[in-house]
Amino acid sequence: MAKGKNWTVYFLDSENPDYPRQEIADFREKYGIPIVPGLIYAGETGVKVRCDSSMTPEEIAAFVS
Repeated sequence: MAKGKNWTVYFLDSENPDYPRQEIADFREKYGIPIVPGLIYAGETGVKVRCDSSMTPEEIAAFVS
């Protein structure tokens, strides 16, 4: 979906031991991410977070618009 929209997407594997757990915890706290998976969008108006793995492609597109 991201390729069709020309979006840049980053993925943080929170279970990867290369990432210090405290840094991940700090990141989640800073942006109010209570659970994973979490979708974070940073745009001109700020940062939005949604933690809903049942989002449809249409809902994701609306969220990042």
